[in-house]
Amino acid sequence: MEVNFAAQTVTFLISLAVGAGLCLLYDVFRIVRLVFRPKGFSVFLQDILYAFLAAAVTYLLLLVRCRGEIRGYPLLGELCGFVLCRFTVSGVLYAAAVRITALCRRLKKWLIRRIFRPI
Repeated sequence: MEVNFAAQTVTFLISLAVGAGLCLLYDVFRIVRLVFRPKGFSVFLQDILYAFLAAAVTYLLLLVRCRGEIRGYPLLGELCGFVLCRFTVSGVLYAAAVRITALCRRLKKWLIRRIFRPI
């Protein structure tokens, strides 16, 4: 089976996008942890769920783009996409989530103290 350079390049670029998507999916789990403050077992289950989702997405990527063959460049592309997203978009997104969560908690305390407690 022959694979040309153009197909490999497209597969690598798709794997970069998949890696960035997996990083953003992990950010969703991080923001849920920030908002709800789960205990240890819940965090463990979330990590297991994320690992299964990431493995399934990677498997489907290899199945569709590489005809089921394990090749190094899509895996490297996913890793590069994840790391690039983690140190750029993810940092900004998580910092915004921290500020929004802190603002909501302060608003909740203010509402309880000023409005609901006197009632």
